Amino acid sequence: MAVKPYFNLNCLHALCNAHHWQELTYIEEQDQQAWAKLMRELLLDIEQAIRYLECPPPGPQRKPGQRGRVKREIYWNDC
Repeated sequence: MAVKPYFNLNCLHALCNAHHWQELTYIEEQDQQAWAKLMRELLLDIEQAIRYLECPPPGPQRKPGQRGRVKREIYWNDC
């Protein structure tokens, strides 16, 4: 499995969802475990729900006559 070196380090670790995704893909493809696909789909559903709740589009911040698209701030620490 791809993340085995994580557990050989002398510190506490938590895997990010990108690594969970890789592990689940491996389990689904190599071990033929159907539950891994369901878990990956659940992770996607959770991510989409959080992005919707945590990063809503900004309200109108434009002055009359101002052109262009309103900037949307996204604060994500992707792996």
